[in-house]
Amino acid sequence: MTDHQADLLVLATLCGIDTEYVDGLGRAKSAQPDVIIKVLQALGIEIQCAAEARAILDDRTHAPQRILAPCIVGSPENSIARLCGIAGQRFEALLRVEDGITRNYEGALDEEGGYAISLGELPPGYHDLDVHIADSTLHARVLVAPARAYGAPDGSRAWGFFCPTYALRHDRDWGIGDLAALGRMMDWARQQGASFLGTVPLLAANYREDFQTSPYSPMSRLFWNEIYLDIDSLQTQYDCPALRTLLKSAEHKAEGLRLRELQLVDYAAASAHKRAALWCIAEEAWQKRGESLTAILEENSSLRRYAEFRAAMEASGRTWHSWQKEQRAGTLSPADYDLQCFRYHAFVQIALEEEFVKLADKDCTLYLDLSVGAAGSSYDVWNYSESFTQGVDVGAPPDGLFEGGQNWALPPLHPQASRERGHDYFIECVRTHMRHAGMLRIDHVMGLHRLYWIPSGVSAAEGVYVRYPADELYAILRIESHRNSCALVGEDLGTVPGEVRPMMAEFGMHRLYVGQFSVDESDSTGMRLSEPPVNSIASLGTHDTATVAGWFDESKIRDVNVETLMRGWTEQLAASSVAGLLINLEDLWLEREPQNRPGTGPEMPNWRHKMVRDESAIHRDVELREWLATINRLRAAKN
Repeated sequence: MTDHQADLLVLATLCGIDTEYVDGLGRAKSAQPDVIIKVLQALGIEIQCAAEARAILDDRTHAPQRILAPCIVGSPENSIARLCGIAGQRFEALLRVEDGITRNYEGALDEEGGYAISLGELPPGYHDLDVHIADSTLHARVLVAPARAYGAPDGSRAWGFFCPTYALRHDRDWGIGDLAALGRMMDWARQQGASFLGTVPLLAANYREDFQTSPYSPMSRLFWNEIYLDIDSLQTQYDCPALRTLLKSAEHKAEGLRLRELQLVDYAAASAHKRAALWCIAEEAWQKRGESLTAILEENSSLRRYAEFRAAMEASGRTWHSWQKEQRAGTLSPADYDLQCFRYHAFVQIALEEEFVKLADKDCTLYLDLSVGAAGSSYDVWNYSESFTQGVDVGAPPDGLFEGGQNWALPPLHPQASRERGHDYFIECVRTHMRHAGMLRIDHVMGLHRLYWIPSGVSAAEGVYVRYPADELYAILRIESHRNSCALVGEDLGTVPGEVRPMMAEFGMHRLYVGQFSVDESDSTGMRLSEPPVNSIASLGTHDTATVAGWFDESKIRDVNVETLMRGWTEQLAASSVAGLLINLEDLWLEREPQNRPGTGPEMPNWRHKMVRDESAIHRDVELREWLATINRLRAAKN
């Protein structure tokens, strides 16, 4: 290793880059210098070659230390704000508590140039600290978090079902499931004794300018997908004459029947079909309740801006990367979009929020999933551009399933830029989901600690890990968890650093257990699973694995049939002390087709597979209900 390369590694480490790591195949990997340089550039470091690292390090050595960190994690009992500067410097500090109370502090830095301001007892939440020192005013966000998340594992032995909302079928569906169908499935689940129902992300999508079928590559993590609106309930609410005419047309009826009979969701066609109806309803809604809708927009600037963005994208017919410089930089005017289209996007988001409120009234908890990020063409990356990096994507290193690694095509948040803004965007993402979820799964929970960055032009096998302020992100999750009475679940599958699971346990976040990965190898029949951790949410598979029947077909198990295996596994987990049991609805009738095949593209029908059984068939199955009663008894029994 040359001196220049050694300097580059030191600089990379100082900037939060892991220059060495172990991939999912257990191989020690060293980051390549050219990859490190590209990641440093994405982090805002002006460097072109390893020879420039020494000068940058020297500049950092001589630069004054940062007086106050942008974020401070504290506890309700006490929070400490640490200052670092020149010995003897005097300071004045003002703390604005979230409830409006202010507190003042003053003093002088000690002989070593440090000082620890004891902020005292504070309520959980977000508080603002301003420190005036040496003719400068510095700001920090104080994150005061409860010790553990709401609903931390407590022996309640809950259980529930999983189903993708898009896959739900009923006799009046529009070629795709909807929130009303999800609500009825929640009612059915509760009738069986289950207490929660999980689904894949329901986030905003774009089926026009930048087509994405994956619910994990959304147009925003702050807004919802109108394709899941229930047309029948909206028509009952607004009684729209234009929609009545549309529903009577032969062409509309024929398209609806075609979409309903398809075995796979056709997102583009279903979206266009529903949009025609939603457009009619939106126009009617603006006529009948225009004042109230306008008032909502006046109070919600984020919704207004999102509607402007979506309308501008439709007006241009292109993603925002192709817009003019001023629009790319975030400035839009009424001339950039059609007013009706703006009103459409505003209305459907308001209608979605109203439908989610209905789901909240169910006696069954909604279990939502917070995706790792948003698509590069998304509203989020455009609106919060200063918090995201350019020229890199998030992914995963090689592992047993993907020897070439994975590129998820999601721009990562800039760790320091997010801190400087008090993690505003992350807080809003969490709040958006917890407004409606009683349980929230954090996809790829390892991303709270580090994310695998893949620069443009680099293979997914050659990326590097960049570290994130995990203590701050966990604090935000705990604050919002209690504010919204929402339990936390971390998806801890794949390459998991050693510090992740202990921190999850410390802060009361459930982990995952997957039966397919936990077969007791000492049992030749394959019927016995290893004991799941008590603090986990256990399932037989995930949306990214084979179904139980699909797994069985590829296994060497022949001593039992697949139904015996599925029921035996489920009963073992139901009888265990595991905190939560999640049953995939499709496993109940031995579905073989998975919802997703990770690592494949449009050549496979990922995220499009409809359930073989429709709503009425599920409800009519007496034998299934009787077996689920057994599961409910096992879960209710005390170990």
